[in-house]
Amino acid sequence: MKNGHLLLQSAAEGVLYYISGDDNVDDRNVLFHFSGTYRQQDFYREKSMTEIDCEKLRGTNCCLDGEAREWLEETIETIEPGGIHFLDSGNYHYMTRLWLEQIETPFDLLVLDHHTDMDPPMMGEILTCGSWLRDAMDGQKDLREVYLIGPTGEDAGRISGEYREKMHILTQEQMKEDDHPEEISDGPPVYISIDKDVMGETWARTGWSQGDMSLKEMCGILDDVMETRDVLGVDICGECVESGNVAKTQKERRINEKTNRMLLEFLEERKKAGFFE
Repeated sequence: MKNGHLLLQSAAEGVLYYISGDDNVDDRNVLFHFSGTYRQQDFYREKSMTEIDCEKLRGTNCCLDGEAREWLEETIETIEPGGIHFLDSGNYHYMTRLWLEQIETPFDLLVLDHHTDMDPPMMGEILTCGSWLRDAMDGQKDLREVYLIGPTGEDAGRISGEYREKMHILTQEQMKEDDHPEEISDGPPVYISIDKDVMGETWARTGWSQGDMSLKEMCGILDDVMETRDVLGVDICGECVESGNVAKTQKERRINEKTNRMLLEFLEERKKAGFFE
């Protein structure tokens, strides 16, 4: 035991994952330690959360190699996707793809992100943080519609027509006119993926170019969706990347932790109210 957690040796040498010792833990809530940034935050420590230590797992930063992907898939295969998942920085947003693989019923996907994540893969079939959504649309047969909120109009315009047919895109510019898109309100269950880079710097510091969505706007969108859709799971990424400036890093981490805490509390309330499957 360590700090009230049970440590388990993983299949990857030197990598551990540990599960809260609380008998009432909801093991569908998962937090991934890829970069170590969450170790400097406290928002999750008193919550029901399975923590998975991936800091010594190679081949994960921005691109996910085959060996690392196999280990991660094996690690989460016994965890139902219907929880709240903290993925670390946007460099690991490809983890959404691995969660989607576990869904075996028709569903829609809601993505709040300042980037489209629709890039062609850079190296063959290797999954990346910038290509995971395209990969899901190519390979996830049960994925019906994708709702992408927050990219710039310029970036959205680069998405090819073959994908646009299944996508409903609300750009950063359009958000200023309509922040609660009604077209999301009806349909099959939805999985939700949030990259905090969709938010302004008051609410998140990510190391990537960012949008200007507020936490209030984000929660309003989520509330509208949850009122009429069952939720299959939610994941959140967008932590800041460590810089050489200690004071700057600490400030960025405080901003992110505040938003993480409020998002977790918001989502836990909706989960307890029965909005999650």
